[in-house]
Amino acid sequence: TESIYTNYKSKSRVLAMMLSKNKNIMTDETSLEELRMAVGANVISITDSSGIIQFSTNPSAENEKAVKILIFLVKTARY
Repeated sequence: TESIYTNYKSKSRVLAMMLSKNKNIMTDETSLEELRMAVGANVISITDSSGIIQFSTNPSAENEKAVKILIFLVKTARY
C-alpha cells in the first residue's frame, strides 16, 4: 500500500507542476488525455475547492463529487 501511495503522490506532483505551467491543459481534452498517458495514470480528475470534478479524462465523472468517485473506485478495486 505504501508503494501505491508513493506512486500516486509522485504522479500527482508531476501533474500539478505541468498544470501550474500551462492551465490550458485542463480545458483541452486532447492535452489532458496526452498528459494522462504520459504519466501513466488511469484517469486524471481536477476538482474545484469544494471537491466537485471540473475537468476529467473520464467525462462521466465531471460535476460529480470527487469523494463519491474515490469510494466507488476503492470498493470496486478499479485503481
